[in-house]
Amino acid sequence: MAANQDVDTLLQALEDAVDEAILYIQGPGATSQVVIDQWGPRDVFCHFLFWHEATAQGIESVAGGGEPMRVETPLDEANAEAVTRRAGQTISQLVAEAHRQQVCLANAVRALDDLSQTVLVRPDGTRLSARQRLELIAHHLSEHIEELRAAANS
Repeated sequence: MAANQDVDTLLQALEDAVDEAILYIQGPGATSQVVIDQWGPRDVFCHFLFWHEATAQGIESVAGGGEPMRVETPLDEANAEAVTRRAGQTISQLVAEAHRQQVCLANAVRALDDLSQTVLVRPDGTRLSARQRLELIAHHLSEHIEELRAAANS
């Protein structure tokens, strides 16, 4: 099992980022018309759900002795598909999915022996460890939300 304190720290940072995104998408993001590079708040949230799920699947697989998650579709296409796939879902449904995925991801991480294990492989062959994925998701999600807030306030 990965060192508990390290896991707890990483998961808390991720939980904080997810909570921030949920508050935003349920609040000002629910009605915001801000678009950054073709993405509004809802799109960003759908994109986040895709990567959260892919990371959890990769960690679960590796923790169980399997292979890392391989994302074969180019990243821009994968992100666009993530948005399209959830087009009919309400904000409440998206938030419920975020909570469910956060629990799945946390459980998977706690079952992993080593956070340095590769759990996701990008289309270009880049291999990312569990630690890198957790750090990247938390940072990237917070960065997106901050960009959306800044654009709405300008």
